[in-house]
Amino acid sequence: MNFLFICKHNRFRSKTAEAIFNKLNKNSENLAKSAGIQMDFSRPYIAENVKKALKDREIESIDEKAREISIADIKWADKIIVAADNVPKEIFPREKTEFWNIPDADEKDAEKIEKITEEIERKVRFLTDRI
Repeated sequence: MNFLFICKHNRFRSKTAEAIFNKLNKNSENLAKSAGIQMDFSRPYIAENVKKALKDREIESIDEKAREISIADIKWADKIIVAADNVPKEIFPREKTEFWNIPDADEKDAEKIEKITEEIERKVRFLTDRI
């Protein structure tokens, strides 16, 4: 099964969900990738506090470049998970999309990033337990 995690810029929430999914997923037939609906060309990177939150979970390797969603991504995905509260719901096919409504955080706010990462981790654990 192919999982596509989405957030606004693919700099925090969807990247975090993808990385945690890839760590927890035990079935090699389940694949994950992430993307954003809009590139932030002034900040096309993963913030240090996000990398630290993942490193604290023993996730060392993530794709550090933000990626914009494509039609091919939507076709590839069996399940789309919008891990954001600031992405329009109507642009995704309802029958294969789940909405997590997770808020964003300023890249300098390490405490809020950690809290949100904990929430994403709980949701990803629940997801991987179901598949």
